[in-house]
Amino acid sequence: MLASWYPVEDYTALLKVMTRVSPPGPISACEEIGRDAARSHMSGTYSRLAKSADRKAAVTLSSSMYDSGEMKVVEREVGHAVWEFVGFATPARAICETFTGYQAERRVLMGFEDVSVRHTRCRATGAQSCFWDLTWKGRDAE
Repeated sequence: MLASWYPVEDYTALLKVMTRVSPPGPISACEEIGRDAARSHMSGTYSRLAKSADRKAAVTLSSSMYDSGEMKVVEREVGHAVWEFVGFATPARAICETFTGYQAERRVLMGFEDVSVRHTRCRATGAQSCFWDLTWKGRDAE
């Protein structure tokens, strides 16, 4: 059903299958799924965010996709932030890779340049929470 919650365990299992059957490429299959989702969202349902750099709206958007955990953005300076996902009920590297792709593509679609999104710590490998390091250029006021 469209617009309905699905068990995250099922989604994770599907992502892992995609990883196994997808040909190798410059980015993982899960990261590409995240990029595809961002393109779909930014050209459709969330197209107003493609023109806005409202961080609160971006965090709310990402948080609305999952029913557990909390996302936080801690900005260090213009063009550099750390994104933290705390308390996600079912940590999985495959889901983290979709977030990586989503965040990278969303920023490109918003007009940022030299976007880099690196997943630096993962609960799936024992960290307390997941962290991403984000850097970008352009749109100085952001």
